[in-house]
Amino acid sequence: MKAILWTLMLVPGVFAGAALAIEPARVPMQFLVGTWDCTGRFLSSGKPIASTIRFNFDMGGKVLVKHHDDKPPNGYHAIEDWVAKRDGSGYVAAIVDEYSGVREFDAADWKHGSLTWQSSAGVTPDQRFVYTRLGVDLFRLDWAVSRDGKSWKTGDTLTCKRRRAA
Repeated sequence: MKAILWTLMLVPGVFAGAALAIEPARVPMQFLVGTWDCTGRFLSSGKPIASTIRFNFDMGGKVLVKHHDDKPPNGYHAIEDWVAKRDGSGYVAAIVDEYSGVREFDAADWKHGSLTWQSSAGVTPDQRFVYTRLGVDLFRLDWAVSRDGKSWKTGDTLTCKRRRAA
């Protein structure tokens, strides 16, 4: 994990304006900590998708780390680091995957039960991830793309249920 963080810190533009010497992530992110079993579909084809998502805090609570692993036959795997901005205006995230490399996203705080990550300049096409809290142990994750910067098309949607400890 340290190697990933150092890599992210050395990539130009990643975590611009965010520093690791910040306050611990705010209480609303605590909801996500744990392992989630997710099922959904790709909207264009209707094909099913299933994933395991794990969230945990690292670096003394300053970084929320997300591991996203699709189950076969899909092959998406990503690691995300979410950090609160020093000025308290929201969060910045770096998403690392084998398809897109490193992408940076920004989010304000949770609003009406949702957290929206918007891609930063340089991420093409524009993308967003919307987390919607549906209950104590349930959230939905929607990924959308905009090719014109105005209209959004949802690519896939997942409903995630918290896995209970065995």
